[in-house]
Amino acid sequence: MDSIISDKSNVDSDLYIPPTDSFWEIGKYSRVVKRCDDGNKLTTDLISMIGERAELEKSFSKMLKSWSKKWSEYVAKSSEFGSMTSAWKAIMAEADATAEVHQNVHDDLQNDVIPSVKSWQKGKYVKSMMHVKSTKEFDEEFKRAQKPWAKLYGKVDKYKREYHVATKSLKTAETQENNSKLDSSVPQDQRAKITERVDRCRKEKETAKTKYAEALQDLNRANPKYMDDMNDVFIRCQTFERDRLVKFQEFLANTEKCLDISHRLKAPIVQQFSQTIENCDPDKDLSWWSDTYGATMKMNWPVFEEPTNLDHCHHQPQSQHNYFSYSGDLSLGYDICYRRPLAQIVSQTNAAVLVVDSYATIRRSMRRTAAVVTRIRRDLAKREKKLIFSRNKITYLTHFHGYFDLLFAAVSGYSVVFISVERWFSIWKPFEKSKYVTFKSTLITVISYILISIFGFSWFPFTLNYNPDQPKPEDTCELLRPTVYKILGTISVIFTYIVPFFFLGVLNILIVYRLHARQNTVIQRSLMQSSSTFTNDSSFGSSSTRKRQQRQRNTDRNITLMLIAVAIAFMVMIFPYQIYWFYMQIRRLTVQNITLVTLTQTFRYLNCCCNFFLYSATSSLFRRELREIFQLTHSLKSNQSININDDKRPRRVSSLALGSLDKNQILAERRNLLSPVSKQASLTKTTVEHFNFSDTINGNMASCKT
Repeated sequence: MDSIISDKSNVDSDLYIPPTDSFWEIGKYSRVVKRCDDGNKLTTDLISMIGERAELEKSFSKMLKSWSKKWSEYVAKSSEFGSMTSAWKAIMAEADATAEVHQNVHDDLQNDVIPSVKSWQKGKYVKSMMHVKSTKEFDEEFKRAQKPWAKLYGKVDKYKREYHVATKSLKTAETQENNSKLDSSVPQDQRAKITERVDRCRKEKETAKTKYAEALQDLNRANPKYMDDMNDVFIRCQTFERDRLVKFQEFLANTEKCLDISHRLKAPIVQQFSQTIENCDPDKDLSWWSDTYGATMKMNWPVFEEPTNLDHCHHQPQSQHNYFSYSGDLSLGYDICYRRPLAQIVSQTNAAVLVVDSYATIRRSMRRTAAVVTRIRRDLAKREKKLIFSRNKITYLTHFHGYFDLLFAAVSGYSVVFISVERWFSIWKPFEKSKYVTFKSTLITVISYILISIFGFSWFPFTLNYNPDQPKPEDTCELLRPTVYKILGTISVIFTYIVPFFFLGVLNILIVYRLHARQNTVIQRSLMQSSSTFTNDSSFGSSSTRKRQQRQRNTDRNITLMLIAVAIAFMVMIFPYQIYWFYMQIRRLTVQNITLVTLTQTFRYLNCCCNFFLYSATSSLFRRELREIFQLTHSLKSNQSININDDKRPRRVSSLALGSLDKNQILAERRNLLSPVSKQASLTKTTVEHFNFSDTINGNMASCKT
């Protein structure tokens, strides 16, 4: 619409105001396009209305059943007797029957009517990112059909204004000429100028009149094509809306059938409702809409107009009121996309294979994270020793030591929590893990909680004050806002320590529960398999079953102990300092116990490394790799000592002559020295390659998943 108006009025910057409210005016097709959006909103409202009616039927059914139960118990305990008791009970029986009827109405509306409406809406009103696709298509087609005619109409409107302005200028010039002729004091040369101006204005008027007439002729020649193009799009919109009206009549008829309980409860309102639905006439509604807002509306086509009011040249549009609209405040909506639960059973071995790679990746990331955190803390500790408090300068230690302390503590705690979440997915929902636990989601999560922690603890530096006049360095830092420090400090402690501990405990309990349940399932399955074996293989089958059960129990026990150890380590290493901090805030102590603070903070810092070793120590793969590293190191030392004792003299000669050897000779010398180590490493690699990996997966499946 804006583009059409800008094309129409390139010279004049006045806003375009349609002279009438007709469909054929520029931009008035927007009501037809908006009707498509209104149809989608009406469909959503229809679903809401039917859903609310279904809930009312359900509530009424529950109320009737509750009322019947209450008075049935009363009659059973009352003093009524004889046939009158049966009369009392008949009323309760009628209420129960009516309740069943209304419950059936609720079920029919929820299971038949609403799903059909949602399914039709999903296929009819296909949505893109911002709007309905049909609405966009109709709008673009109307724009294409109206754009050429709008350009011509813009020229007509432009030349019309120019013609009216020229006529007014000529009228003014003629008036001045007549006045100059009557006034004898006007010089002759000025009269000549006025006469020239009158001639010039008369020529401009004729030129403007010619352009106006030619533009109007061009517009009249374009009117038939414009009407055909616009009418074609309008007919498609009418067909689109007719389908909605027919479907709405069908949906309302189905609703009426569900609500019709006249064969049990004779109600005139139901018959009246049925008659009203049958009297619906979509063709009549469409004809009325077209006469009021569509292609059959009357149009005041532009004709040649002489200026009637020279003082007010611009046309004043007539005010018209639109009493018909499908729009309104519609904020309710329904989600029409349903998620279907995964209904597929996959074997336990495949689940273990899916989790092995993820666990190895998590373990490597934990090792790297622990190394980075340890290196950062060492760097901070070295910087703290080298910092010197100087006058008139806010030092790093004063304002930012506590900030980074809270920041890294929060990052460490929530890293453990998110690792527990990943393991919870591996245990409870292993086949949905690849959907939620991805590299992108992990990166977004890590960046998000790091940014939240960075901005969340930014209050800390602004609560301290640096006072260099104090004799002791530890006294130069004092609280500037004690109340803010207590409030925000308490919130930070809860967010940094208590919340992660709560989530860690809940997730670990759920993981342990699922592992024990899986162990019981494996035992029962093994017993069933062992009972169905042949008699001659019973001893071998029972032996293999017992070994497999023993491996499973050992794995589950290790994982259980590890999870419990993580929660206990978090509580034991983190909570002492926080308890002491709360104690100081409650007692309002200003002097700290240096020994107690040092011990509690040391335990708190060790928690980051402790989590990594607790998680890693429970993996048999980690322990085997650790043993291989120590074996290789021991063999390397022993072989070097043997070579030095046996070949002292040649080695001394080669070392003395090292300066005369080239690079290839030096590499050959080193390769000969390390040949026993290479043999040992190749043997170890061969052993690992011939290792039965399937047994390892079955034995360590639960450990890998967590």
